Amino acid sequence: MPASTPYTEAWLTGPQNTRFYTRTYKADTPTAVLVFLHGAAEHAGRYTDMHTSLASQGISVFMFDQRGFGKTALDKEHRSKDSAYGKTDAQCQLDDMEWAIEHVQLEFGGLPIFVMGASMGGGLVLGLMCDEKRASHKAVAAIRGVITGSPCLTLTKAAPRLVLWIVKFMAFFKPYMLYPIRNKPEDLSRDPVTNAQYLADPLIKTPGSLRSILDMLGLGAHILSTSYINWPKDTPVLFLHGTADPVTSCESTKALFEKLQAEDKTMITYPGAYHELHNEPDDVREKCLADVVAFIQLHCR
Repeated sequence: MPASTPYTEAWLTGPQNTRFYTRTYKADTPTAVLVFLHGAAEHAGRYTDMHTSLASQGISVFMFDQRGFGKTALDKEHRSKDSAYGKTDAQCQLDDMEWAIEHVQLEFGGLPIFVMGASMGGGLVLGLMCDEKRASHKAVAAIRGVITGSPCLTLTKAAPRLVLWIVKFMAFFKPYMLYPIRNKPEDLSRDPVTNAQYLADPLIKTPGSLRSILDMLGLGAHILSTSYINWPKDTPVLFLHGTADPVTSCESTKALFEKLQAEDKTMITYPGAYHELHNEPDDVREKCLADVVAFIQLHCR
């Protein structure tokens, strides 16, 4: 690995003896550590610039390619025997997230721990905090604050009922069949460079399997309709969303923000911005990064 690489890589064994590809960005003088969850079809490599910037401002970052995605699913040399693209479900993902937080507790003992997720990952960090059964878990209790970017609560354009019925029917027989349509990069951001990189990325395929997609949508709907009542009131939360997001609904994020009974909650919207805030032009990516840093610094005190 070149000396200039801003992160260290490791393969770590997590729940169900699954081997995870991980990256750690260590700040020289850290004031906090952030556990980050990427979105569907993504991997750690799509956040290098953002996480390097966070580390330069005193926030160390731990990230892993989620179960069923990235190198965790596709690296033939290091992946687990049973790992495959799209082979995941919401409960396993929540277990994996707790494992990552526990790892950070050991690796960065004493530092305030924050969690952040984007898109699917944004829904998962909310799902973890709204899971009544996990509220007493060591990992959940350790979280100082939560940041959710463009969370997948509902899609901006709901899938037709017939399509959803077909997906559910097929998932009953072949849960890990891959959804056959890839995300459109032009829906992700207004940056043609990162969109072209998305198309050319060998680690990016479809958004996942039939089961993983249904779980993602089901978790979001459950949070929005029911489990939001379980949010720990003393855990601060920051919502981030672009108002023109073609993928996940900004209106649903606003609705959850209004419902959530958190004592310290903030929602920031970015006018005209699309789904991937860390890739958006017109100073959105810089503003988003500054908002994340400000939230973490405020709640480190």
